[in-house]
This record gives sequence, structure tokens and C-alpha cells, in this order.
Amino acid sequence: MKNFDLKNILYIIMAAFILLIIIYFIGRSAGKAKSANEAKNPVYPNNGQGIPAGWDPNNLADSLYDKISGTTWNKSALNTVLQQFLALPTNDMFVAVYSVYNEKYFGSGGGTLREQIKDEDYNFPIAGFPDNIRPLIYKRMDLLNLK
Repeated sequence: MKNFDLKNILYIIMAAFILLIIIYFIGRSAGKAKSANEAKNPVYPNNGQGIPAGWDPNNLADSLYDKISGTTWNKSALNTVLQQFLALPTNDMFVAVYSVYNEKYFGSGGGTLREQIKDEDYNFPIAGFPDNIRPLIYKRMDLLNLK
């Protein structure tokens, strides 16, 4: 049996560490690709029939991005646009805004609309300003399988 010295052990440890890093990044990129595909191609609960003729999800998606991107100082304006998103009358409309938002802004580095709303959670709770809208948005997203 060959005698292992410290130098050989360090080489083995370094090789294992490099292998683990490679595996991590391969898995991470595969997960991001799957997440991006799901985010950009959601399933409409009523095959899009719940979207009224002439209604455009771009306006609300753009408003959401304007309020979510960067540092949010005006919490009441953010709260208002989140309330508008939550109050959409049909699930197809809700999914349409989610889909358009992700098509336009997924590559901006923040992830899906859900992930970007969740990032705002850390900045949101302020004394006298309760956060009762986000849990309802997450509940509706869970119901519609929006990640």
C-alpha cells in the first residue's frame, strides 16, 4: 500500500472541491433554465378565455416593474400596484400579467415576478404599514402554480 503524504492529500481535496464547484454550477444553470421556461410559459387556467378582448397586461406589468425595481421608498405606491395585481378579476388575467412581466424583466437579474416581490419583503415592514397583500398574492400564485 502506497504511503500518502500531505501533498497528495491536498491534491485530492482540491480536485474534489473543484469537482463539487463544477457540479454546483451545472445544476444551478439547469435550474435557472427550467425556472425561466416555466416563468415565461405559464399555463392559463381557462386557456386564456378569462382575458377580456382589448385588455393589455403590459400596463400593469410595467407598473409593477417601476415600483419593484431599485430601492422602493414609496411603500404606499408599491402597495397600490400590488393591490391592483391581486384584484385582477380572473386568474387568466393574473397569469397574463405574470407572464408578460417575466418575458420583459426576467433577464434583469431579479428572477421571476414572485421572486422580485419576495425580495421586497425585506424592505417592506414598517411600523403602521401592515403587509397583508403579499401573503394573498403568494396564495394566488401557489394556486396557479406560478413560481
